[in-house]
Amino acid sequence: MSETALLLPPGVNTQTMKNFRTPLRYVVIVVIIFMQNNTDVLGSSAFSQYIYSWLRKTIPSNTSLVTNVNSSVSDDCPNISNDTKGNEAEAQSQAAKWNLYFDLTQNLLTLFSMITFAMLSDNLGRKILLLLPFVGNILLTLVQATIIYFELSLAFEFIGQALSGILGSLDTFAVACNVIVADVTPPGKQVIIAYAVLEALNGISRVIGSFATGYCIKYTGFFYSTLGATALSVCGFLLALFGIPETRPKRDAERTVSGISEATSDTKSKNSVLHCLRSLVEFYIDKNKYPRKIIFWLCLIICILLMMPTQSRWDLTTLLQLGFPFCWSPTTMGYYNAAQQLLSSFLGFLLLKPLQNCLSSGVIGVCSLISAIVCYVMTGLAWTDAVFFIAIVAGAPMYLCFPIARGIASKAAGPEKQGALFAGITAAEIITRMAATAVFNTIYSMTVSWVRGFAFIVMAFVNFIALFFMVWLARYDTPEDKHENTDIDAPLNAT
Repeated sequence: MSETALLLPPGVNTQTMKNFRTPLRYVVIVVIIFMQNNTDVLGSSAFSQYIYSWLRKTIPSNTSLVTNVNSSVSDDCPNISNDTKGNEAEAQSQAAKWNLYFDLTQNLLTLFSMITFAMLSDNLGRKILLLLPFVGNILLTLVQATIIYFELSLAFEFIGQALSGILGSLDTFAVACNVIVADVTPPGKQVIIAYAVLEALNGISRVIGSFATGYCIKYTGFFYSTLGATALSVCGFLLALFGIPETRPKRDAERTVSGISEATSDTKSKNSVLHCLRSLVEFYIDKNKYPRKIIFWLCLIICILLMMPTQSRWDLTTLLQLGFPFCWSPTTMGYYNAAQQLLSSFLGFLLLKPLQNCLSSGVIGVCSLISAIVCYVMTGLAWTDAVFFIAIVAGAPMYLCFPIARGIASKAAGPEKQGALFAGITAAEIITRMAATAVFNTIYSMTVSWVRGFAFIVMAFVNFIALFFMVWLARYDTPEDKHENTDIDAPLNAT
């Protein structure tokens, strides 16, 4: 047995790591991540812009702004009267409300399905977490394509959002990636690097998706763009089905279900389910692990606060850039989204390793949050196109907080509890996102007529609160080599 294997805690399957960590497997998982993210970017961007385009057409106006709702919006900002500006603001306000209703529908259903699938994955394997979100995307984009082609009421979108939510949506896919990384990565500081690589892959894939989306919508329209998202989902499903091995085989799960042997009787099965439910919250209530309980709470709170503005940011930035006085075209928005993803994900990943050589993870997280605050403030106060791009340069390291918080929490949890850990964190993020979507979309709708970017100032304030918790977490962040190979139940003292 290798020295590395001897240092691994119980529950880590070294044969699974060996089978998965081959060049071909890495290529396959990278392609799958690219397909899932590009499906999300292409489908959501196309339909989000379609909503705004459809509302501009249906709201009475003295100026014809859109002639064909199935084509992309105009590249140029028209010369419009004050009355028409009011109609455009009304279209933005209504679009924000529709996005709110759709997000709430999907997130509410995703909350329950994601928890169920993630906890089952600790027992039955991880592949279910990869496959079901692709099925949900296929159904969602088919519903959207039908709405666009026949110019149906936007209310039919609730059907697609419900189907996607029941099957897990993008959140379940994110949990799948997190737990698979935990399954195939040895414990220690490598975990944070692995999560940073995952964030970088997500960012790069969204960069490509953003470039392609702008041109796809411009030259093919909303309908064919949505069908393209459907095709990507089908290819991703087939590749995940046949190209990814199970990283937590059932035989491993039968040996450990959070320390309890799997039984075939109904009674023990029920007890196992109850134990899994308890494992969802035991990270935060176990009195016997007080120092680590503090770390779990801090990581959870930071993840919640970071997630609050994330979802609303994309939708509201799109509305802000589509409206007067910017009136961006889909191509320009594609460049912006690509530049933002490239800087915040890929450049942030490149910075992480050098920063780890001289700074602790907690200090890096503090710098990341300061960067996020600057980015949100500049976006909210933007008065020219150039300010939008300067803001994303200032916010390049802003997403490093996510892999840092998740990596610290993952290291503190046992390898047999990764599904429960990330199910709990993601569930909290979904609940927060639902509330935050309602809050930020409402703020935008109420303030768009007098301060268009006020919602982004509120987002900056939320990150300012997260900054205090990250400073607190930094006190518990000791040098990696002291705790990298310690037993999972060993106390972690504050420095």
